[in-house]
Amino acid sequence: MFDHLTLTLAQGDAPPPEAPVTDSNASEQSTEQQQGSNPQDPNAQKPKPPGGFDMLIFIIPVIVLFWFLMMGGQRREKKKRAQMLQQLKKNDKVVTIGGIMGTVVEIRDNEVVLKVDESSNTRMRFSRNAIQGVVGQED
Repeated sequence: MFDHLTLTLAQGDAPPPEAPVTDSNASEQSTEQQQGSNPQDPNAQKPKPPGGFDMLIFIIPVIVLFWFLMMGGQRREKKKRAQMLQQLKKNDKVVTIGGIMGTVVEIRDNEVVLKVDESSNTRMRFSRNAIQGVVGQED
């Protein structure tokens, strides 16, 4: 079989055998025939592959939406805490971030003096940011 093929090609009489048509080649040829495009035509438009820039158009707004939803809760908590620290006044019962409970005796710019023990009149100074929250108010 190979001897005959070699002789045929060597003689130059017959054209080289064509590649067998497979299913994928047949579907490509039928698609090209349906579109009416010529594979050698440089102006022929080929279909775009999926993905790329078109996908980014949908992904970026979704990421931005999730970011706003997640950060919105943190901003509300931060505003609420800043308002609580701003409204802090004398005789408020508070708890610090370290868990120390006391009564506000004096408030300065960035300091708060707490009375932590009634019997020995023990007072401690804390940064205003060290106050976790107001427990109750003493009238």
